[in-house]
Amino acid sequence: MSQFEVLEIIFNSEDPISKDKIKSKIDLHPSSTEAGINDCIKKGYIKKTENGYEMVEGFSREKLESIRPKTISELTDNN
Repeated sequence: MSQFEVLEIIFNSEDPISKDKIKSKIDLHPSSTEAGINDCIKKGYIKKTENGYEMVEGFSREKLESIRPKTISELTDNN
């Protein structure tokens, strides 16, 4: 869950964004946000730079949408 929120914030940011700024924009416990950031780095979605976090080259809106958690109605519509 936090992974998608982290990705969405960084994806929509025009410039690299700091960890503190990410945490302030997500309504989750800071440790959950930290875990989301670490997961995104491990999976190769984002990278840490000297100016903050940014998307890796080639990460697209389609990839972001594929990671988005599905709602119950979306899951039941597919069956």
